[in-house]
Amino acid sequence: MLKVIYVLEVLALIAFNIIWICRTDNKRVKYIFISVISLLVCGVITSISEGIGIYSFFITAIVALFNIITLYDIKTRYIPNILLFVLNITGLITSFFVPNGMFITSILGAWVITGLCFLIGRKAKNGIGTGDLYCMSGLMMSMNFNGMMNFMFSSLFLSLIYGVGTLIFKKKTMKSEMAFAPFLLCGYLVMILCN
Repeated sequence: MLKVIYVLEVLALIAFNIIWICRTDNKRVKYIFISVISLLVCGVITSISEGIGIYSFFITAIVALFNIITLYDIKTRYIPNILLFVLNITGLITSFFVPNGMFITSILGAWVITGLCFLIGRKAKNGIGTGDLYCMSGLMMSMNFNGMMNFMFSSLFLSLIYGVGTLIFKKKTMKSEMAFAPFLLCGYLVMILCN
């Protein structure tokens, strides 16, 4: 039954991406690239897990949902509240199935780390956006503490490499904004593949 739901989930995601990308004015390859990578990781998660457990199913659902959030963030620099709400509810439900970790640890760890990022962002002029913080909390609730550290390091490291690269090649300046959701997605995928 879960495999059928997974297939329907992937088909719905493909349909959404085709409709969304075709309706945008500039059909960039990067939107399709993010979607394809996300779908491939969904397939890898399903094939690696024995059968498809409930935890793997929820992780796959989070990846599919966060793929949509990433597309919104790249295109509009805005994440709709309904998607943030669904992501956090899904992360909260997933926390009950986290292997090698109690769900209380997952929830408290996610909130503490997100709170620290919020406080640091308030001191910086162009810190992490509020939508990105909600995304971080929803994603981190679905992992244990080691996964959270892996996720944060990967996301921040990848965004650092991208930011320095765009400064070196003069594509952006220090005052330019950049979408953080793609780096959160990549960090999440690294966390999944490392655990």
